Amino acid sequence: MQRKIALLSDVHGTVTALQAVCDELKREEITDCWYLGDLFLPGPGGSELLELLASVGTSIILQGNWDSSIREILNGEFDLDDPTDIYFGKLVEYLLAQKNSEKIEAITVASLTETITVNGLRICLAHHTPTCNYGRFLEQSAASENFDEAVPTDCDIYIYGHIHHQLLRYTSADQAVINPGSIGQPFLRHAPLCQDLRAQYAILTITDEQGWSVEFRKTPYDVEAELALAEQRNLPYLRIYEEQLHTSKIRTHDAAYLAPINEAMGYREQVEKRFTN
Repeated sequence: MQRKIALLSDVHGTVTALQAVCDELKREEITDCWYLGDLFLPGPGGSELLELLASVGTSIILQGNWDSSIREILNGEFDLDDPTDIYFGKLVEYLLAQKNSEKIEAITVASLTETITVNGLRICLAHHTPTCNYGRFLEQSAASENFDEAVPTDCDIYIYGHIHHQLLRYTSADQAVINPGSIGQPFLRHAPLCQDLRAQYAILTITDEQGWSVEFRKTPYDVEAELALAEQRNLPYLRIYEEQLHTSKIRTHDAAYLAPINEAMGYREQVEKRFTN
């Protein structure tokens, strides 16, 4: 039987973008949906993101690096003197104040990898590499040696997320490598192309005869509606989120930018009170 599989990744809490993608998928003859990690934050979405994934028959949800960071905050693994840790901590406090927080926490211990055989093709899934869901080892411009090292030798097609960049390339052994891009935070360094911030995903089609093809998609969504939702839900760091959706600029590790916001809003004290004993 021919399989038509939706490949989704890196929603990062952007409810309106995922809704637009799911609405599009419901008009397709999709046989399965695989999610590659980083479902929550810094956007306002909570457990309704899981409901949206369920509505399109998602059978796999992997743990991304932001999902792991939520667990680290819950475990008290953060530095109160690090503005980025305070940024994560405040966002996690916000996320877990929403309903069905137990479902949200379950994602933080999801699997890092999955391997599936479809019509004779062995497909490996990960958020980044099979052993590490963070870093830039498989960035789009990385050396071929990086992909040769990361992709398991018994894998025919390797699919990952994390870099927020649609990609199709091959290892030296001609194993296919696919990245569907990011639904909530698409990113390109080349300025003219960076203006296109539609939600990104891909559809992998596998035929009965081990033939395969991949189609990269970009879906428009209402950015202003997303920002109105974020404001209505009192999302922390709202202006940073607004800047991100309009320009793709990320402030996650910009300590100099985050520090005065944290101080002005009293976020350090709030994170300390919520997550330390």
